[in-house]
Amino acid sequence: MSIIASAILLSLLTAPSPPPVRLRVDLSFEGLRMWPPYETAVMNEVTHIWSAYGVEIRRARQAPQGAAAQDGVIRLSVVLADAHDAHAPGDVLGSIAFFADAPTPRIVMYPNTIGALVSGTNIVGRSLWEYPVHYRENLLGRAFGRALAHEIGHFLLRSPHHAPAGLMQARHSVNELVAPESRHFDLSEEEVRRLPAASAPARELASH
Repeated sequence: MSIIASAILLSLLTAPSPPPVRLRVDLSFEGLRMWPPYETAVMNEVTHIWSAYGVEIRRARQAPQGAAAQDGVIRLSVVLADAHDAHAPGDVLGSIAFFADAPTPRIVMYPNTIGALVSGTNIVGRSLWEYPVHYRENLLGRAFGRALAHEIGHFLLRSPHHAPAGLMQARHSVNELVAPESRHFDLSEEEVRRLPAASAPARELASH
């Protein structure tokens, strides 16, 4: 066996297996339209971040009324808004409301704000508009997906609070939002421990 083949076999044998799926979350998008390549980049980033914790994120099609209570799937509505409402600061990328310390199953995202933030920053010394269209869509989708993964975290952890670092910190730099690696978007050990305990109430909240 060649050295290269041996190395590949060893990496396959030692690669950590993905954690079992503990939660399934279906996202239904409303409001502004996302072009298919942009949506694909968004979903790729969201699923990548949450799959590390046994959470399967899917793009939902029209679901039967009340199905969430029957199959245990958490269904969240993601509204793409063109402007911020009166309760959200003008520079936030997404928001989720809490009532009586419980999150609502409705996330509002602001793609225009995300686009303006990324477009106004030089990336590796170049303006975003100097890159090919498909590359711009991938960067914007990556930033959107990471911001959306953060808001999903508020729902799954049932907490409006932010962490000092990682996925649940209040703000990330533009470079972190578009970087190829996602090392700034992980959960802390404490958040990972809290996730299973929060899953049952989260299912109940999303079923109403």
